[in-house]
Amino acid sequence: MDRGSFFAQTAPLCYASGMVDSRRRAGTALAGLLLLGVLAAYSTLLLVPVYTNTNGSDFGVTYDPAARLFVAGSNPYTIPLYVQPPALSLIFAPLTVLPAEPARFAWLLLEGLLLAAGVVATLRVLDFKLTGFRWAVILLVYLSPNISWGWMIGQSVILMFFLQAVGLWLLRAGWPFWAGVALGAVVLKPHLLAVELPVLVSAPRQAWAGAATAIAALLLGPELVGIHLLEPFVVKLVQQVGEERYNKLTPVDMFVNLGGGPPWLHALGWVALGALGLLYLWLLWRVWQTRGQRAEGRGQRAEASEGSTQHAARSTQHSALSTPAVQAAMLAAFLFLPYTLAYDVILVAGIYLWRFRANGYRLDRALTWNLGLLWLLPILTLALHARGIATTLNPLLIVGLLLLVQSRGPSREVAPGDESR
Repeated sequence: MDRGSFFAQTAPLCYASGMVDSRRRAGTALAGLLLLGVLAAYSTLLLVPVYTNTNGSDFGVTYDPAARLFVAGSNPYTIPLYVQPPALSLIFAPLTVLPAEPARFAWLLLEGLLLAAGVVATLRVLDFKLTGFRWAVILLVYLSPNISWGWMIGQSVILMFFLQAVGLWLLRAGWPFWAGVALGAVVLKPHLLAVELPVLVSAPRQAWAGAATAIAALLLGPELVGIHLLEPFVVKLVQQVGEERYNKLTPVDMFVNLGGGPPWLHALGWVALGALGLLYLWLLWRVWQTRGQRAEGRGQRAEASEGSTQHAARSTQHSALSTPAVQAAMLAAFLFLPYTLAYDVILVAGIYLWRFRANGYRLDRALTWNLGLLWLLPILTLALHARGIATTLNPLLIVGLLLLVQSRGPSREVAPGDESR
């Protein structure tokens, strides 16, 4: 075959291939524009009204007034819903130099940066390689209604998410002590330490020391410098036990506490919460067992190769978010904690991305259903609340994620360099 006939035969194939590629790129661009349009409509219809409702802002109603009392030398715990350690007031104190509304907007911007930085750190922990389609999945998770709601009302859980993400990233980078400091700082929202405890249990002991240091510094440090608010904080915390809140993440609360049922049903609900607490402790024990197994495996690999120490350390830190046992225990914390609200789901949102990546960057049926619930359930909850039905469907998010973690699992793990989609 001469050169002219060869090109005559192959040219149509190349042209057809180019057409397919151009159509694929055009389709991707169109999908991206449609997604941006949907997000713009979503922001306009849902997020903007949430932000403009000053009375619904946690920052405007709780954090900022408490910080202003704190700066004035008064007791911030006279603010009805403020039940955070004194150290959190130190974080909000610089914003009190601004009037209330500009301070609220400044906190919104700062939390937006913390949210973006936390997402980036989470992606680094998961070795997440970015394409247009994967960006769409990331936005689908982190701009979902509950998470966006928490951001718009200035909820401090965005700060806790940032601390969690930094802690996981530091673990992966081989800095366990400082990772423990970051994870221990979640004590600024004390009950959420139960969500981070499985990660700490799975981490090296230096992380335990770091967490203990951070907890002691944040709880006792203000007392040492003459800010004597620890006792009022503890008193307020005890008073809040048993108080009902709307939009919780505990399944028992979905049916019992918010439903205003008879006393015996309410008591049965607390018994069920106790059983869920035992489930959490059992899952923590599983994490401890897998930690021991990994330590034994690392020791065997270290004997086999001198250069394996750093690789083994990185493998261990990566497992802090990628081990189903750790994920299940983190989710179980939401099942029994009476004070986790819908926006706190951000602390386990990385599980959606873990499943997506581990499945070869593909949306399997189970993950697709869970992403659908992530968007649908908050909207249905608001619809029920608007009709005077004081209950929430959001606990099904946690149940669905737990079933996802405990399911058969991804069909294959993405190998380095296999980033085709």
